[in-house]
Amino acid sequence: RKWNKRTNKIAFYFTPYEQSTSSLKISESSAKSIAEDFILNIVSQNQFDKFTYLGTSIDALGRYAVCYARYISGYVTDETIAVWVDTNGHVSGYNGYNVGKYDSLTDQLTKEKLDASHELLLSKIESLNLSVERYDAPCITTSTDGKLFLQVNVHYANTSDFFMQITRQGE
Repeated sequence: RKWNKRTNKIAFYFTPYEQSTSSLKISESSAKSIAEDFILNIVSQNQFDKFTYLGTSIDALGRYAVCYARYISGYVTDETIAVWVDTNGHVSGYNGYNVGKYDSLTDQLTKEKLDASHELLLSKIESLNLSVERYDAPCITTSTDGKLFLQVNVHYANTSDFFMQITRQGE
């Protein structure tokens, strides 16, 4: 177990798990319910209400991976929660390292500022005359010293398995 220094709550939890050769014994909705119960033992309902359910998938070990992200002013952040639920309904992993990361920064993240940063970032990218295949959705993130950034992953056309991460520091 690892602890979140900002909240003094569990930030990461993992138990060894061997891939099951049997089929899943619980449903996806059961896995989501188990994950939410586990999360609410770590964070408050008020804190969890800030997160949006992204979906559930099955990982390489045959576990359900239940994922949530926090959005601010319509922009996704790197403040995420993931819970892994095994085929028997036991939680075998939790990652909530960034829970609470933006609690003291939301005043700086208005829709107007984020939209302006996104537009400026896209115009700067376009000025580079790159052969862009697609842009990923912008994501709010921070540097290690807490400076806000808007990040956009750019995928170039005619190149395989390559993308460039371009960020703009927030103001």
